[in-house]
Amino acid sequence: MKLAARLSALYAALLGVTVVIVILASSVALVFELWQFSGDVMIAKHEEARILVDQYRREGMTLSQAAPEIVSALGGIGLRVAVYDLKGRYLAGDKTLPRKTLSAVVAAGGMEHFIPPSMRGHRNAFPPLPPDATRLEPLSLTSVEGGYVGFAPSIPLVLVSLAPYWRIVLTIALGAILLSWFVGRHFAQQSLRPINEVSDSLRALADGDYTQRRFVMAGGDEIASLTAAFNDAVESVAAAMDHRRQAEEHMRQFAADASHELRTPLTVIAGYIDVLRRGAIEEPRIARQILATMSLEKEHMRGLIDRLMRLARLDSEAPPIVEDVDVVELLRSQVEAARRLDDRRTIDYSVDGVRTIAAD
Repeated sequence: MKLAARLSALYAALLGVTVVIVILASSVALVFELWQFSGDVMIAKHEEARILVDQYRREGMTLSQAAPEIVSALGGIGLRVAVYDLKGRYLAGDKTLPRKTLSAVVAAGGMEHFIPPSMRGHRNAFPPLPPDATRLEPLSLTSVEGGYVGFAPSIPLVLVSLAPYWRIVLTIALGAILLSWFVGRHFAQQSLRPINEVSDSLRALADGDYTQRRFVMAGGDEIASLTAAFNDAVESVAAAMDHRRQAEEHMRQFAADASHELRTPLTVIAGYIDVLRRGAIEEPRIARQILATMSLEKEHMRGLIDRLMRLARLDSEAPPIVEDVDVVELLRSQVEAARRLDDRRTIDYSVDGVRTIAAD
């Protein structure tokens, strides 16, 4: 998996985690709000229960007869309803409804005598009320003619209320995550493009392409530092390769020159050997001149051979040894050497202008 894909997946995962946290936090807040709203719903159901009981009573139905219709009319998703008579006996509805409050009301002699537990220290503050009046009714129970109607909210009510919110939020979140993946992938590819170019250039260097290629990056981030280091490395490698090519060219040129220059002293020495064999060794003066010339050629050959050995060991570029050369003396020695090889030839020479030069 490429780095750009991993980075874009990481962006999408971070956004997904953030969305989940936001949804959970907002859902918790909405649960509290909806739970309070369920209390308002039950207060409204209290009044609706009284209206229904009065309606059925006018139709000639007792509470026990109308209880199933009351439960059907008041019940709904997430709201449980049960109907009881004045003695707390179950008539219709949800049998699992908590009966603690109902038992307390029946024990107190009716809703008009019931005082919530939190207010029982202030019993004298509540004067007797008319029989048809209610006072401080609990949310879970309301008094109607002939009995009581109990209510209990349930978690499904809250979940059903949250379902539309979750559908909308999850749809938006899914779209945002997909969008962040594509956008993150695009920006990751753009950000990593210099690294890919540097990698391609490094592969080219490994394959022997030492052409300088510089990258210009704006800013001072890590990628700019990487490209700057690459530019420095490429410049150093290119300079080293240029130096190497120059050294190799110098070596080839010197080898060609040395092979040519070695022929002259070898030819001279070979000719002197022939002269000595033909009897010149019997003449001391000529023999001494020949030996002196051979000694000079020997030193010349030694210098050439030393430089060739240095090049062979790659110790250096074998820089030229520049020294002053007397042109007249050089020509004289070469002419004398040629005359000894063939005394029948006539050789004349002259020097005009500079008599001393700097040469290798």
